[in-house]
Amino acid sequence: MPRSIFSYLHGQTPGDSRTLTHSQLVEALLAMPPSEANVQAMELMANLNFTSTYAFGKHLTEQLLNDPSSLQQGVSKVIIRPSLIAGLQGDPYPGYIVGLAGAAGFPMGYSLGFYHSINGVAFASDYILDLIPCDVVAALVITAAAAAVAETGPNASSSAKVYHAASAHSHPLMMSYSFSKMSEFWQANPPPLRLPFTTYVTYTDKRSPTLWGLQADKWITSAKVWLVTKYMAWAGKEREARALVYGFKAFCVQNSFRYNRSIVSRVDNAIELRDSIKCDEASLWPCVWDKSIGNWDTYGVTNLAGIRNLLFRIRGDCVSQVPSHFKLQQGLSDPSLVQEWANSSSSSSSNGDDGFDTVDSSSVTSFCSAVAK
Repeated sequence: MPRSIFSYLHGQTPGDSRTLTHSQLVEALLAMPPSEANVQAMELMANLNFTSTYAFGKHLTEQLLNDPSSLQQGVSKVIIRPSLIAGLQGDPYPGYIVGLAGAAGFPMGYSLGFYHSINGVAFASDYILDLIPCDVVAALVITAAAAAVAETGPNASSSAKVYHAASAHSHPLMMSYSFSKMSEFWQANPPPLRLPFTTYVTYTDKRSPTLWGLQADKWITSAKVWLVTKYMAWAGKEREARALVYGFKAFCVQNSFRYNRSIVSRVDNAIELRDSIKCDEASLWPCVWDKSIGNWDTYGVTNLAGIRNLLFRIRGDCVSQVPSHFKLQQGLSDPSLVQEWANSSSSSSSNGDDGFDTVDSSSVTSFCSAVAK
């Protein structure tokens, strides 16, 4: 495929009036050998300022959906753009979260002591952490789909309507505030495993990250991870050691300068959609995250309790009260639901979802404490 794909994508090639649609671009990439397709995709990403193949893939999908020839005429199209999806905030499973990727990554790394100091944080103190509870995203998907069905017909728009499932506009959360709350939570509820010589860092003033600080902190933490995993392997905990190594590698990918950009996506049309729902049904479909739905203090401890359960196999109802306004939402009051959640966690563990067992990690915890002293 010729390198003139860039100018095709943006309009015309020199001396040629033809254009390349996104559907043709995708077809061309899929027809290439994987190695060549990867090179072309990476060059396109750099040219279009995309930081990940994940975001680039979403972009191509949206463009395909907006192509008038991609779907039958008269069919309404809706695109939901979620930000960083976190655990549930409401019933029946408040705090429930499936995996440690995405929004769970930072609290996981924080709890394990992957930040040796505040210098290792790749985000400015005023960075907006655009979290969104999973059930808010689900409510927006359902209500937007229902509205699209109502608009389907001869007069349906040929372009897709875009909704943002995000909190930066309606209920912003600053990185500095989230760090202070994570510190309160994990100090009140110490994890069974944490790297030695580690404190739960917080922002004490306005600051921006530096490259030297990030690299130095990463080197120190790498050394601590190496030390602890060597002991874990010696103690017969190879699976936990492997999980710790891979967890740190994934954490380093997320904790990067390239993501230190606050993006605020407006949710005006989502608010309009919410306000159009009948009053007696509005509470069933919390499709916008704002102060009328919940607050970051209450949701913060609920989300962290779910991450704690997933990572360390500690049940959410064991969470201690923490300072400030933290309060655990006891949504799993039905014993059958508690057992179902416990079975779900055990099942995911047996299927290769590496976590750290509370009892099995006790010897490692003792080692870390001894080294720290």
